[in-house]
Amino acid sequence: IVRVGDVKKVHHIELMPTEHLMAVISGRNRQVCLVPMAGLDGREVDKNKVADTKNCQALVTCFCLAIKRQISCYEINKSKSRYCHLVDIQAPGIVQWMTLFGQQLCVGYQSGFMRYSLHGDTPPVSLLHPDDPTLAFIKADNLDALCAVEISNKELLLCFSKIAVYVDTHGRRSRQQEL
Repeated sequence: IVRVGDVKKVHHIELMPTEHLMAVISGRNRQVCLVPMAGLDGREVDKNKVADTKNCQALVTCFCLAIKRQISCYEINKSKSRYCHLVDIQAPGIVQWMTLFGQQLCVGYQSGFMRYSLHGDTPPVSLLHPDDPTLAFIKADNLDALCAVEISNKELLLCFSKIAVYVDTHGRRSRQQEL
């Protein structure tokens, strides 16, 4: 066991091996810090607190983090602070889960998933198409979003607290089978 930095409770860790950093949500206020991986060897390291990240509930290593409905995306660089703010995204609900699929951010919130371009070159896409009546029950049941799995470049599995459904990249049901 190696103690890295202070003794605050750690809620989440994401490794960024190419940058030799760890992004950590820690402490009572769930603040995000960037910590050099050299600290895992027992060396004293300086951590960089990321400004305005109090109450963060999720982050992914491209370096996007969520605070309630607000998602902030950052670029890791070689500056002293080690990061630069890129874009803010407003989710339709409180973020429960997120990941990256290539250059796209997939965000899960109660009864839904959205896909966002990190470069803002395409509009956001709901992964539960509003015109598909076979998926309407998910919104009606207020199910928690657990995760999305990319089955192929044309299909995703959206996992909710009580059910999982297969959809295409436009959010229409792609298989009748449910899990």
